[in-house]
Amino acid sequence: MLDAESLGLDSIDAITYVPGQDVLLVLGRSGATSVLASVSSLGDVARTATQVPTVSGADALAFDATDGSLLVRRGRRVTRAPAPTGHPTGAAAASRPISGTDGFAAAADGRIFVLDSARNAVVAESSDGSTSSVIRLSGVEEPVSGLAVAPDGNLFTLDVDATTIYEFRADGTLLATRDINDDGLRAPQGLVLAPSADPTDDPAKQNLYVADGGTDAASAGVYEFELMATPLADSVQAAAVESATLVRTIEGAALNPDSPDPSGIGYNSSLDRLVMTDGEIEEEKNNSYPYPGTNGWLFPRDGSSTSATFDTTNDECRAGGSLVRNVEPVGVAYNPASNTYFVVRDGSETLWELSASFAPL
Repeated sequence: MLDAESLGLDSIDAITYVPGQDVLLVLGRSGATSVLASVSSLGDVARTATQVPTVSGADALAFDATDGSLLVRRGRRVTRAPAPTGHPTGAAAASRPISGTDGFAAAADGRIFVLDSARNAVVAESSDGSTSSVIRLSGVEEPVSGLAVAPDGNLFTLDVDATTIYEFRADGTLLATRDINDDGLRAPQGLVLAPSADPTDDPAKQNLYVADGGTDAASAGVYEFELMATPLADSVQAAAVESATLVRTIEGAALNPDSPDPSGIGYNSSLDRLVMTDGEIEEEKNNSYPYPGTNGWLFPRDGSSTSATFDTTNDECRAGGSLVRNVEPVGVAYNPASNTYFVVRDGSETLWELSASFAPL
């Protein structure tokens, strides 16, 4: 959740995504001033502009990828504004009427989608408004609000209480529901699909961003929801599933020295050993832990003995030559290509890479 204050806003009115610039455009207000913020999905504000004529007073925004223009909805009319190469500041083109005001989005092919919540239907209009078709949203009885269109044509909307995300196929068939009852949405102002903010995700992965007006400045913000996999069809769920069977339990107390709080584990394929770290040893040391100098172990997969130990708090584990040592190793992984361990630390954004010879057999 990106709070409105971090975006320089007191309230949030609309949102869209500009793929060519990889930014979210968030429209809101700061005091009595209208503000348009360009924000990366990571929450970095690239730039802001105030009193932008083409978007002032907008109820919703959408981006038309076919010509790079910004679609600005005010009530039942939409205006095509100049492309937001920095921020749209040129004169707006003539506006035209659209079918409703309950949800507004644009597809990759330039069609405008408008939600009619009274009928639980979506009207798909050509870019110039010359043709339109109605998509009935099936499988949902209660009214819905807000609209986003995925690259594959699927439609996303919310129930009016903002407790459920609905996903429909392009033909209006209900595909999935996702419960967001406890996630804090209060007054959604717009939806848009955009790439995940997690830089480790596949760049093609799309998440749902919801602009929420909140009840006051403190609660307004932009929420990002990860769209988990669509539930399997009943026929697939009914298929036989092989259950997992517990093979053995390796007690931390059985290691030598013992591990009071195992925190991370990996597999050293070169040595055929498990490597494990304990992130709370430094606390145990303060409480007279009898085996100082150990917070990592190598041992056979059956846990029959301890092959080697290591300590990530010593001088060999200074990060980048600094005095920062890893006193709470909570995750470990082995890279066979470089014969190194990657170790992370609780409460730190630092990643340590240690030679595996640091813990030889």
